[in-house]
Amino acid sequence: MYKAILLSLAISLACSQAFTAQAGKRPSQWAETHQRIGLTDLSIEYSRPNTKGRTIWGELVPFGTMWRTGANEATKFTTSDDIKIEGKALKAGSYSVFAIPTEGDWTIHFNTDISLWGTGDYTDAKDVLVITIPTSKGTKVESMRFTFDNISATTSQLTLAWDELRCSFNIEVDVETKLFENLAKKIKNSSSDDLAYNYLECALQCAEQKLRIDQGVEWIEKSIELEPNYWYAYWVKADVLWEKGDKEGSLENLNTALVNGLKEEGK
Repeated sequence: MYKAILLSLAISLACSQAFTAQAGKRPSQWAETHQRIGLTDLSIEYSRPNTKGRTIWGELVPFGTMWRTGANEATKFTTSDDIKIEGKALKAGSYSVFAIPTEGDWTIHFNTDISLWGTGDYTDAKDVLVITIPTSKGTKVESMRFTFDNISATTSQLTLAWDELRCSFNIEVDVETKLFENLAKKIKNSSSDDLAYNYLECALQCAEQKLRIDQGVEWIEKSIELEPNYWYAYWVKADVLWEKGDKEGSLENLNTALVNGLKEEGK
């Protein structure tokens, strides 16, 4: 029993020391930022060093030297779909993010090795994308941060801010391709009971997003073939034809929607 107690204490002490050692390595707090752009999920994981009154650029972070864009492990950027960064293609996946700061433009490197701690084992042979972007000045930021800014339906900027420096690059997502992949899957996986309404919903997306209108016409006509008396299908067809520029056909289908709808008791 005595030996068992000693062994338990030894294990507890070892675990405590390991925890303390690990905690001692992390004065810079870990952070993660998520953003959905269109149908694409983006995230960045990093550690946030503080200025602590130090001169950051050119001293703590030397100019002309590879930097891990944070502290501790290399910063990790993840995208759920293929995207473009500064107009250049980046495939879906996770990447470590490094930078070479200068007094002017920065070079940003996206690297497939996400297991790195610092830059010691970094190799440019694993770079998949390198961009050069300008920097600017702003109000002082004590704790380094990444933010997704200037967000639209298909674009965003990812900004690194620390001390008085800002560094941003542009991200563009392909909403149309992902949307129509999802719509095609929806139709393919439909049961016979759901198929007519799913054709309708997919056609409505074409009208609302103003994309692939001819495909929308084809889908809504298939919906009507399956359920010729459903008033809402004609309403959606009116939407699709309006976006196609067929105003006369749109108004005809609105009238059919009204007539069919009035036939339904309680509508």
